[in-house]
Formats: sequence, structure tokens, C-alpha cells
Amino acid sequence: MNQIRRGFTLIELLVVIAIIAILAAILFPVFAQAREKARAISCLSNCKQIATAQMMYSQDYDEQIVPWYQRNYVDGTGASTQQVPFYQRVWCNLLNPYIKNGLNESRGATDLGGEKIVSVSALGALKCPSWNPAKHGAGMDKADCDGDGTAGSGSTGWMPPVFSFADYGIAFFVNNSSDTTAGTQAKPFVGFPGASPAAPAPTGFNGLALASIVRPAETANIGDGFTGRIPAGGNGITFGCEAIDRHQGGGNFCFLDGHAKFLKGNIERYLAQDEAGLWYEKYLTYWK
Repeated sequence: MNQIRRGFTLIELLVVIAIIAILAAILFPVFAQAREKARAISCLSNCKQIATAQMMYSQDYDEQIVPWYQRNYVDGTGASTQQVPFYQRVWCNLLNPYIKNGLNESRGATDLGGEKIVSVSALGALKCPSWNPAKHGAGMDKADCDGDGTAGSGSTGWMPPVFSFADYGIAFFVNNSSDTTAGTQAKPFVGFPGASPAAPAPTGFNGLALASIVRPAETANIGDGFTGRIPAGGNGITFGCEAIDRHQGGGNFCFLDGHAKFLKGNIERYLAQDEAGLWYEKYLTYWK
């Protein structure tokens, strides 16, 4: 007795393969977006830990906001010429006692700028799972950030970094309150709640007090950015507009009431008006 064998025709196989390919083309970007969303949530959790750590720091240091670094800090020997390496004086290491898992030291010292240092890399809450030097550089290059819109216009000498102390940056002193031409949409008032790098002795920095922040729940001072050694030499910190490409068109930021949140787009383009109708950067003007 003859037995009839049934199977798929070549056309049927090609149709099935085509359907699978179409589904894969549709779903793979969705999976990629879901993975990035998970990384963004993990980064936001890091920001919350950092925000809590800086509130604890302020409680221990007379309501002072953590400075971006301590210029004249020396070690316990009292030898003023034996300065502690920069990475031990920078903001992320000042918060490390409250985070406990922030920095990884790799011995094999290098002499940069007359300062003996070791290779340091970010760990734990200081390491963002979405950190990408190319994306960060693209954010720096934008015309409304550090560049003019062309590749390398704002990121040359910065990216990729030599090594990173933190995948986050902190506000440093920027304030145009004395500029009589400021207050327009094109040139809003700005006042970063950060310490000045050119402050008098003996501390070597001017830290703002929490009481000086008019709107702590709307004032950011730490967020997606970068702190570390840069190719141009020395140390670098970015904070603000450079975070625009970190997480699907936005970045995570820590606020001075202890909370953290995601901001879509460029944080420096969120504007508000005061009672006189003057414009200011909503999240980056501590005195408004």
C-alpha cells in the first residue's frame, strides 16, 4: 500500500520565515527599549541613593551642601605639601561614607599634574548602567549645550575619559544674577547651587547652605553626567545639558530635598517666570 507523505512546500516555508523576520524586526527594538528603560530605572535608584547621601552629609556638616571638591584638604599627618589625591577630595568620595560602595581603587600610580594618584573607577551607586561616552559626547556637542551642533565641537578633549570617578556630575558655581541683560527666554537667569572653585583659604571652597535654596524640591545639583580624568589632562565634571542623551532623550537628577527624578530633554531649557515676568532656569536657579 502506498503511503502519502505530507510536508511544507518551499513557498510555505518562505512565508513562515518572512513572518518570523518581520516579527523580529518589530520586537527587537521594543526589547531594546525595555532593557534601556530597566537601566534608566536602575540609574534613578542610584540617584535616589546619592540624593539621600548628600542630605546625610548636610546634616553632618552644619546644613552645608556637599562641595564639588575640597581644594586644600590635606592628610592626617598635617603636612600641607602632601595633598590627598584629587579623587579623594571630589564630591563623590566625600559622599562615599554614606554610600559605602562608590569607588574602586586600582594601585599602579600615575603622576598627573604633580599629583600622585591611582586609577579609580566608579562602582555601585556611582556607576550608571547606561553610561556611554559616545552618547555623552553627542550631548555635549549639541548647539544648546557645550558645542555648535557639529561632532566634537563640545566634547573634544573630554570623551572618551581616561577613567571615571562617577558616571554622574555635580553643580559647580554658575550665577548670572548680576547680568543686567539676563531674564529673557533667550538668556534666562541661572544660579547653579554649587561650590566655587576660587574661594578663599582656609577651606578652598564656598559651599552653599541648604537654607539658601529657595525651592529645594525643584533645584537639582547632582545628576547624569561625568566626574573623572579627561584626555585633555586633569580632571573634568559635566552637569546639566550633557545628560540629554543618557536615557532615551533625557537624564536623571538629584534634588536638594532628597528626591530624584527623570527629566525629558535638556534640563537647562525648563524655564519659569518670576513675579516681575523675568525668566529663569527652573531647576538650576537656587535663588529664585
